[in-house]
Amino acid sequence: MVLNSKIKLVIFDLDGTLIDSKYDLTDAVNFVRHEYGFGPLSVDKVASYLGSGITALVKAVLTDIKDEEFDTAVKMFKDNYSKHLTDKTLPYKNVSDMLSTIPQKKVLLSNKDERFSKQILETLGLSKYFTNIYGGDSFKEKKPSP
Repeated sequence: MVLNSKIKLVIFDLDGTLIDSKYDLTDAVNFVRHEYGFGPLSVDKVASYLGSGITALVKAVLTDIKDEEFDTAVKMFKDNYSKHLTDKTLPYKNVSDMLSTIPQKKVLLSNKDERFSKQILETLGLSKYFTNIYGGDSFKEKKPSP
């Protein structure tokens, strides 16, 4: 793949772009829902809430908890998810090949916490393609803020 030589930087998203993480995220969602006495959600339902980061995800899947329980629920989600980041998560087909053919500097920008993004990319053998890896907690504002 040859990209326009005027392009100096290519920025990639992670979830749903380079990797299929919806199964591990669904497992973590359903773990927290179970802890609060709620039934499980389907992978498709959880996937419909992805893209705005963990806090937004937990808010979307636990609408019936008390406000004072919310921070605990987010922590519970992160603790569980951190132990299962790549149990079922895989790169999409040919992602490594595609990344290796792009000569420009590549950066990852995800709304997922930076530490999770780095650990996932490292475990899946994709971190070597990126000069920088940023997460939803790397800056004051999240994507899609310019």
